[in-house]
Amino acid sequence: CSARDNCVGYVYTNGVCWLKSQLTARSFKAGATAGYKANSCSAIEQDIDYPGFDIASTKRTDAAQCCDDCTANPSCSVFVWSSYQGGTCWLKSQKGVRVAAAGARAGSRTTAGQCGAIEDNTDYWGNDVASTQRASADLCCDDCAANAQCSVFVWLRGTCYLKSQKGAKSTLNGAKAGSVGSQCTPLEANTDYKGNDLGTTSRANAGDCCADCVANPKCIVAVWFQGTCYLKHTKGAASTSNGASAVTVRGRTSSPPPANKPPPPMQNVQAQFAYPKSWKAGTY
Repeated sequence: CSARDNCVGYVYTNGVCWLKSQLTARSFKAGATAGYKANSCSAIEQDIDYPGFDIASTKRTDAAQCCDDCTANPSCSVFVWSSYQGGTCWLKSQKGVRVAAAGARAGSRTTAGQCGAIEDNTDYWGNDVASTQRASADLCCDDCAANAQCSVFVWLRGTCYLKSQKGAKSTLNGAKAGSVGSQCTPLEANTDYKGNDLGTTSRANAGDCCADCVANPKCIVAVWFQGTCYLKHTKGAASTSNGASAVTVRGRTSSPPPANKPPPPMQNVQAQFAYPKSWKAGTY
């Protein structure tokens, strides 16, 4: 489809790709997979904002122009455009909570091959972290890639169910499942998450911290600075630190704090006190 100028979408069924010049009424067909021509960014979401996780901003008069700015920034996976100061693109490292915002326009960066092949009629039960509304299963990939907690998605009847990990695999007619190839989120430039250190490793490049963090089951996030990866068990508050780069392992969440220890059981009160010699236990 990408090789043909007049192709805007496709439907795959029974080993055949049907290339389409336009997309007509959508209908359900078991076993069929539909998609759009590949683009560097997803479709624009009207009147939507994803607060937080800002890494930079640019001046643009149109939301579609934000795509190039996000693509040019290796730490950017999401952008939101607003009319602030004549038009501003807010570049973000990941998606926060999706909220309605009149006049705002949101989009996300796509990366070729970042998600594996779609599994038709397949569900992975449980482990949901969020959901989005998408017309086809392949569009779930961008939402999953932009969410640090997501490594797997299942699409069903217009909804992408984003999941932290694969649960039990089962057959579900019409459902389509996929997963993000990278085990870590894009690098967050000039970002630190102070404290909660597990240990350190020596690495020449920030991107190499991902493998070290993945190899440690307690590691949630790693921060690279001047040749050292600081592995951390909890993702604290983000702060600006020039030259630092942070990377988060997909699908992992911080462990809850340990529960308070229960008080010691009631001991034999009689043994803790010196009673008068005339007093006898068990008599009143």
